Amino acid sequence: MSAWFRYMGIFYICINTLFAVTPFSINGLKKMSVHVADYSGLLDKSMKGKLEAKMHKRLKKLGIMSDGFYNETLILLMKSQKVGKITLLNLDLMVSGDVKRMRQEQPTFGITYLLQDSVEVEDAPADAMDALEYLLEEFSDQYRQDNEE
Repeated sequence: MSAWFRYMGIFYICINTLFAVTPFSINGLKKMSVHVADYSGLLDKSMKGKLEAKMHKRLKKLGIMSDGFYNETLILLMKSQKVGKITLLNLDLMVSGDVKRMRQEQPTFGITYLLQDSVEVEDAPADAMDALEYLLEEFSDQYRQDNEE
């Protein structure tokens, strides 16, 4: 039985190295706008600037220009929900912009990257920053992987 686990472990590692973190491709991004949309009701207005600054800093580290308004936007969408006595903060990190579909001549708005996380709220500002850090790390890993070529 231990040989079976060993082979499954090797299989799992091989499969994970063949595929990206998400089904989306984020190669070739050089310029992006940044936007935070907080519908959670858990954070004060000053947190929006702090979260945006963290996003700008990460994009700069990746070599992506973000000091302007561009076609593609890195969006952090936050919502909250109650589950019994627990409050959850749901975060969506997405890249959106105009995309051209094969069936249409005119571009349409599309989400070209999406990663989600949910955290139990104990300290909303700290929880939001930690969750954003996790999402940005995953985004960065995939960006580096997609742009290795």
